[in-house]
Amino acid sequence: MYPLQSLATASGLLLLVAGWDIARRRVPNWLNAVLILTGLGAQAIFHGGWALLGGFAAVVITLVVLWLPWSTKRLGGGDVKATMGAAAWLGVASLFKFYLFAAIAVGVASLICLLGSAAPARREVVQNMRLVWLRVGLPSVSIAGGSGRLSVPFGAAAAAAALLLLWWR
Repeated sequence: MYPLQSLATASGLLLLVAGWDIARRRVPNWLNAVLILTGLGAQAIFHGGWALLGGFAAVVITLVVLWLPWSTKRLGGGDVKATMGAAAWLGVASLFKFYLFAAIAVGVASLICLLGSAAPARREVVQNMRLVWLRVGLPSVSIAGGSGRLSVPFGAAAAAAALLLLWWR
């Protein structure tokens, strides 16, 4: 639990991340750095040294979890860093809930982007999903939108999940 002023700071940063990601499908490094550093600072100030270590562990675990999607170009680097910043605020104890809520938020965002995409792009997505369900393998799809396809703002979905957890406590 954080004091209201800290919750307002975290909320402002997470809303800025979400807005930037939705508008530009990019999250600047300076914003992600501020999110991570303020999260770790808040852990240390309000919960002590062990919580700081837990926040740092949450950042590292999140990096490890998202490394493969990022390295195979299925997830942007800004999204990974924004998710790490949200994890810094939440700490290691809330990580499983955060991942679960973020997965749900990303699923909702994906459906919205699918419905907002052009008809040929929707057919391509459906065909790719069939390949996955038939276990043929993952299609090689760029994270950037193209040919009428809207990319998914993963960082915004992670920010929404973090906001929910920060205020739910």
